[in-house]
Amino acid sequence: MLSSLKKKMDSIWNWCLFMNDYGRKKFKQFAKMNRLRLQRSEDGNPIVVSRGKVYAGSMLYEGFSGDFVGLCVVRNTTAKLTSLANKLDRMGFTPLVRGDYEATYKVPYSRVWEIARMFRMVKKMPSNQNMSGINEWREKQ
Repeated sequence: MLSSLKKKMDSIWNWCLFMNDYGRKKFKQFAKMNRLRLQRSEDGNPIVVSRGKVYAGSMLYEGFSGDFVGLCVVRNTTAKLTSLANKLDRMGFTPLVRGDYEATYKVPYSRVWEIARMFRMVKKMPSNQNMSGINEWREKQ
């Protein structure tokens, strides 16, 4: 009886841990496998940031369960944000929140690669010398 109670408590505890995760593990694994620029935000949550001066202020973040990723875009002027928002609208994304200088979108995992390439969030390909080391590292993960 004690072992069955322990199993039930373990399953409840694992379920609680899963519920508090909100897709963080899936997001981190997805970012690593697709060579995205993964960093920690100020509050410790994983985010994917863009590089370069043109797309600075764009980031992907987790928090919409395991099905969606958030895209936050911040621009200096309203004209720059409007132009970018129109481009995202043509791609088929609808904004969750849109202000004067920032907008938030909900992106499914199937379309994250388009956004990552558009905002330069993808790291460069590794050289051929490092490919075997990277493959070995991925197998260990």
